[in-house]
Amino acid sequence: MKKNTVFFLGAGASAAFGYPLTGALMVEAWNKLKKNPKKNAELIDLLQLIYPRLGIDIHEQNIPGIVEVLSLIDYSSFYGIPPHSKIGKNKLPVLKELMINALISMLIDYDNESWDSMDSIEAIQEENFIAFKMHIKNELSQNNVTFITTNYDLTIDIILRELKKIGKIDYGIPYRNFKNGHIVKSLQDAGIQYYKLHGSHNWMRCPICGFYYINPYGCISHQYFVLETTEHNTCECNDDEKLQPVMIAPSTIRDIRDPNLLQIWNAAQESIRLADSINFIGYSLPAEDIAIKSMLLRGLNANHKFRKGKLSVKVVQQSDASRNAYENLITRGELIYINEGLQSWLKVVK
Repeated sequence: MKKNTVFFLGAGASAAFGYPLTGALMVEAWNKLKKNPKKNAELIDLLQLIYPRLGIDIHEQNIPGIVEVLSLIDYSSFYGIPPHSKIGKNKLPVLKELMINALISMLIDYDNESWDSMDSIEAIQEENFIAFKMHIKNELSQNNVTFITTNYDLTIDIILRELKKIGKIDYGIPYRNFKNGHIVKSLQDAGIQYYKLHGSHNWMRCPICGFYYINPYGCISHQYFVLETTEHNTCECNDDEKLQPVMIAPSTIRDIRDPNLLQIWNAAQESIRLADSINFIGYSLPAEDIAIKSMLLRGLNANHKFRKGKLSVKVVQQSDASRNAYENLITRGELIYINEGLQSWLKVVK
């Protein structure tokens, strides 16, 4: 009988393949904004009202983090108290939307990049990807596999596509086929579960019917930036409203009330409950992720193997910084903490 293996992936996992860590997102986004100051003038001006030092030639290490910026915007919006008199309550939603758009645009650039084998760093990233893909292939041949991720990128999508697993994946929700708009039902008995807790670049949501479009072959979020409505950025159910990106931004105040996301979170919790082994890769279990910690605790405490001290848990990180957080979470069973990163772990598990 196949066992249930769970991979829980955080930003550190994607960083091994060339994506930026959460701490670098604001720096990357700000640098991209400055490359086209006329186009991005409104967002630049609003950000400089809150952070005046951005108006000077600020050193990258002094640029505020993305979590701080978005949390401040969300807090101000929630309580209706703008951080600056020139912003006003009506400008806060605009500021949030502009920030999300800038973040999506920047991350899409990473999805469109390819590795350069002549670059030593990118060669390592490609090597990591190939090794991880082979490990996933081996796991899929033996076990039921669930991927739970806080990331927006398409690393796992690409791996599953290259392993010819398209059409055999449960996303936790029914969704619309990106080609014809037909409803694809959730695959309850699929051997592969793929749950993206904060959205994805290859998902878009219809504001009318609420269904997601999912494209397993590549990014579709860029369609949101097309000004006119076309068959590529509207839903099967109407010709007027553009599809919207699905992205829960990195903030201490996260809104996951979307019915689709709630289903995905419930499915993720159930996979934790049924897991025989869990691999946390590149997820630091940050203090601000209270909702995720709550989900993990509920899933673990309902897991029969965990309660009996027989659940196998591996944590793959680049340092010992998260060791205490995981030791407080995994209080029973086998906890193996690897502090040398994904590349080192993949060499061991080959």
